Amino acid sequence: MSETEYQPAYENGPGRAGAHRSDLALARAMKQAAESAGRRATPAPAAYVSARGAGRRRRVLASAAAGTVCVLASGVVAAVLQLQPSAPALPAAPPSPRHSAVGERPGPSMGSGSASPSGSEDATPASTLGTTPTAPATTPGWSPPPTW
Repeated sequence: MSETEYQPAYENGPGRAGAHRSDLALARAMKQAAESAGRRATPAPAAYVSARGAGRRRRVLASAAAGTVCVLASGVVAAVLQLQPSAPALPAAPPSPRHSAVGERPGPSMGSGSASPSGSEDATPASTLGTTPTAPATTPGWSPPPTW
């Protein structure tokens, strides 16, 4: 079967007695239109095609450079943030009100089991600790981290 002898699959179907001739005419007209358009079509000049290619290469390189700059900048920011010293860690819970007053000492429940380090119950905290009563109290066992 050649290209000019187009045979549709439904050629001998019911109610299609004259369909074969109209299909052949339509196929022939479409082939003529395609050949005519193919003869009139001309490729774009080589300079125009080259200029389009160069423009596309520039756009691709510019987007790759912008992506690289963004990745490097985010890496630098992340490194700087990791190298900065963090704020001192605060206690997990605030000190209890019983031990937060200036000059009070912790009771036997917080110590090692002895009533007082000097042996006398009525000793003042200033004489026991060797500091003045106006010194600010700190949470027992907590000190600020060293700064480098």
